[in-house]
Order: sequence, then C-alpha cells, then structure tokens
Amino acid sequence: CVLTTWGAGMILWVVGMLQLTTFARFLSAPVKMGMQSALGYYLFAMGFSISTGQSWLKFTQPSDFLVYLEAGPLPKWLLTIACASVIYFAINKWTWPYTIPAFVAVGTLVFHVGILAQGTSVEEAQGSGWLYPAPAESGGGNPLAFL
Repeated sequence: CVLTTWGAGMILWVVGMLQLTTFARFLSAPVKMGMQSALGYYLFAMGFSISTGQSWLKFTQPSDFLVYLEAGPLPKWLLTIACASVIYFAINKWTWPYTIPAFVAVGTLVFHVGILAQGTSVEEAQGSGWLYPAPAESGGGNPLAFL
C-alpha cells in the first residue's frame, strides 16, 4: 500500500515535471467530461460503500436503495454527508492548505471522545461497523510499522 502510494506520487510528479498534461488539450470536451464524471461517480459510490458497508454497485433495481434507510446504514451515511458538506464549505471559505487534514484530525478526536463518552469501547464500535478492525498482519496495529 505504501509503495503504491509512493509510486503514484512519483508518476504524478514526473508527469508534472515533464509537462505531459498539455496533451490533454487534444482530447475532446465530451471525452474529458465523460472521464471526469465516471471517476466522480465511482469515487462517490466507493466512499458511500466504505462509510455504510453497503455497496450500491451491486444493486439491480431502485428498491435496493431502501437498504440505506435501515437503522444500520442511515446514521453512517447521514454523518458522511454532513462531514462532506462541512469540508466543502470550509474549503470554499478558507484557502488554508491544511483545512482537510485539520478536519480529519479534529473529527477523529471528536469521534473517539464521543464513543468513549457514550461508554462504547473501541471493540464495540468495530463490531457495529463504526470503526475498521486493525489489520492482522500489521504487527499489532502500529500504523508506522513500515518505517
């Protein structure tokens, strides 16, 4: 995962340094907009799937979307929409480059304080789908184990 992230970063850096983005002007507007809209849809669908645990890419009929109104996924996607809205308005209001990292740090802190104030343990939050379990191969859940 770390190597993939670094590799993608290096590719983007090389593309920028060699100014290869100028070739995008040769693509027609419908092609560029189609690629952007497909990517936007996919990112939105995957973000929704990650936050709720329900993937709508497997839905076959409109009534399948009613699963999002059930007690399990409903508060999760409402919280996702609320956080995304706050980030959107904060980015439009402030041009500070650390707006999103600050939001993530404060949001994580507020979330953990909130579950502890409710008397919910981290294991219970993981069991109910509010937190991801620590990966088994990470060596005890140390996020800096790759260093």
